[in-house]
Order: sequence, then C-alpha cells, then structure tokens
Amino acid sequence: VGDTYNMLGFVEAKNGNLDGSLRCLENALKVRQMFGDRLKEAETLLNIGHVHREKDQFELAIEHYDDCMSIRIAALGSNDATVAEAYMALGNVKSDMKRLDQALSSYNEALQIVESVHGKDDPKVGSFLQKMGMLQFRSGSLVEAKSSLEKVVRIYRKAGKEYEPHVLKPLFILGNIYNILRQKDEAHSVWEDAYQRSIAIGDEADQDMHDALSRLVNAH
Repeated sequence: VGDTYNMLGFVEAKNGNLDGSLRCLENALKVRQMFGDRLKEAETLLNIGHVHREKDQFELAIEHYDDCMSIRIAALGSNDATVAEAYMALGNVKSDMKRLDQALSSYNEALQIVESVHGKDDPKVGSFLQKMGMLQFRSGSLVEAKSSLEKVVRIYRKAGKEYEPHVLKPLFILGNIYNILRQKDEAHSVWEDAYQRSIAIGDEADQDMHDALSRLVNAH
C-alpha cells in the first residue's frame, strides 16, 4: 500500500497536481512508518521534500530532506550514495533560496561521498562537479568555477561522453569564465570546441545553446 501511495504521489507531481501529490505521499509515509520500513520512509521524506520545493515551501523541503538524511545515515552510514542524494537535494533548495555558501557546502559533502563510492573519474562525479561549478560561477567564484568545470570536461572526455548533450553547458560556461578573466584565446578555443561538438551531436543538442555558440564563434 505504501508503494502504491508513493507511486501515485509521483504521478500526481508529474501531472502538476502538487497538493494531490502531497496527500498521497503523506499517506505513503504513514504506512511506511507503521510497518517500520525506515529506508522507504526516508525515500518518501525525500519525495515530500521535492514537492515542497516545487511549491516554493523551502523550509519545509529542508526539514524533510534533513529527516531523510538522518534516517539514511543511521541505517547505511555516512558514506552511502543515497546520503549524497539527500545532500544534493539540500544543496538544490539552498541554491533556490540564494544561500549559495550553504548550497556549495551541501554539494561538496555530496561530492566527497560520490568520489569515495565511485572513484574520482566516474561520470557521476562529473555531474556533481558540474552543479558545483555552475553555482560557483553564479556566486562570482570564477577561479573555483573554472577548476570545477575543467575537471567536469576532463571526466566526460575520459569516460568517452564528450559528444553527449550535457557536455555543452560546462564548455559554454567555461568559455565565459575564460572571457571574463581576459583569457580570450582560451575562451574562443573552448567555444569553438563546444560548437563543433554541438554540430556533431545534431538534433539532441539544445538549439538555444547551439545558436549562442554559433554567435560567439563567429564574433571572434
């Protein structure tokens, strides 16, 4: 029954019915608490947190993410991928709240776990580093953002994923960072690289990104 309510909550959220989603997820939580299934309880708490975030109820989201994390750490230890997932969720909502230092701290906690579990060159690490790099860029920490995004590109290349659509954004931002730092040749080189990759990726590439890269390359 708990699984059914949890799935219904997911479906309602996908359909935009956030209040209905919360009702289903709260029922799922009650059932899972009744049966003492702590890990599924944590999963439902995470999902409830996601819905509160969608409703811009950020403090409620944090409360549920914290509860989820506490259960997962108690059951699985602090060095588990699902704990990293909870840290990432906390980072996302704190980013929404413009608490950028706190968000970066949560992302870094997640990153340390993922590196430990999967190794520093795993594409999952690249995904976490990309989040950090984008937030560092937003906060004006350009040197740190540059370092993070350079690592992202290196990881994706090593994993043979350099011609997948998600590689274009870190390259685009990396070019912007070089440009701001007055490293014009490096900026143009990265943008040209990203533009050629966008052409190779074809229809799966983001059209707005492709057009922006085209303008940048042709302007230099």
